[in-house]
Amino acid sequence: MNAPANCLGVIPAAATNSANQIASYSCTGPELATSGVAAPGSSVLTTAMGGGTASPSGTSFASPMVAGLAALVYAQEPLFTPAQIQNALRAGAETTGASANAQGAGRINAFRTLRFVAKGTLADFDGDKKPIAFPNPFKPSEIGTVAFAIPPGLQGAGLGIKIYALDGTFVREVNGLSWNGKNTEGNTVASGTYIFVVTTSAGTGRGRLSLLR
Repeated sequence: MNAPANCLGVIPAAATNSANQIASYSCTGPELATSGVAAPGSSVLTTAMGGGTASPSGTSFASPMVAGLAALVYAQEPLFTPAQIQNALRAGAETTGASANAQGAGRINAFRTLRFVAKGTLADFDGDKKPIAFPNPFKPSEIGTVAFAIPPGLQGAGLGIKIYALDGTFVREVNGLSWNGKNTEGNTVASGTYIFVVTTSAGTGRGRLSLLR
């Protein structure tokens, strides 16, 4: 690993691919183990010179994600020193299974990092099993479907997602990781807050989403 990644005070950034593994082009070294993290760097959708978009790859696209998360930490705690920001990023990272020389502390996780900043610990943190719906709020007439993200701690066989109204009324069981906002009769449900329950062989997780007609 060469300059500037090996310079004092720098947070080196490794790149992960779409399979959440360290990319083949990502540099390795002890600097990552002691100071760095990893971030998505393969086929990153971004604007292109001359207009339009492109999906390039490289640690040059992982580094801005690390910088963005550092900025979020600083926004939450403006008195943090650079070393405290670095510690927060590394504390919130999650392993890819690679060596420390390849992944640093692991791939960055904004949710875990900001939780660490707010609480000072990740003890009793259940976010690794908390499914997320996006976009949220969800407007079927404009977006079409809402997608569900299953966190690593909940990923397993036998995926099932059921939607309920706040009063517990069953709305629909969906196939796959998206919902079009319709009930079992094929009608778009009323505006409101809904609960989704995700079940796999790894356990059960719950979340809420708001639907707007």
